[in-house]
Amino acid sequence: MGLPILNALACIGKPVSIYALVDPRDLKAFYVGATTKLLCNRLSSHTNDARQQMPGTRCDRIRSILEDGLRAHISVLEVVEAAEWQEAEQFWIAYLRAIGASLANKAIGGAGATGTKQTAQTRARRRAAASGRDMTALHTPEVRDRAARSMRQPIEVNGRRFDGIKRAATALGMPYSTLHHWLKTGRATRL
Repeated sequence: MGLPILNALACIGKPVSIYALVDPRDLKAFYVGATTKLLCNRLSSHTNDARQQMPGTRCDRIRSILEDGLRAHISVLEVVEAAEWQEAEQFWIAYLRAIGASLANKAIGGAGATGTKQTAQTRARRRAAASGRDMTALHTPEVRDRAARSMRQPIEVNGRRFDGIKRAATALGMPYSTLHHWLKTGRATRL
């Protein structure tokens, strides 16, 4: 089970803290993350993951710290607007690596998946979980056609017109979920 990716809708209007987990034994950062939670709550989540024997370098390091009778520290690197968190997290991961930090982050940051490869065990587990599901209702010609029309329907965002939500999301550099929320709340409109 990987780390949760920040939900774009939950972030709207909230500041996002880019943070580092720091090993108290050598005062070196070993992980960079982003959260809208209180930092003490995010640190507790990381610590609980490690105590629950979750796999991964980050949890291994936290377990090692706990075995020494200590607790990892959490330090704010930067606080940014919700629209900027991915770029900020990527910057801090790249910067800390450039100055020699050995980070547990597998990816470049931001969306979480970029740069990571699933293990054969993970692929097998996901394949097994998906097998046996009846997906025929989701793949009827009518459903596919309705989804395609919805994606191509022109929309207007901040006075700019786009030929579909996909093109708008790409041009504005935001996830579809944020644009869907904006459509529901009137911040964007279908034409």
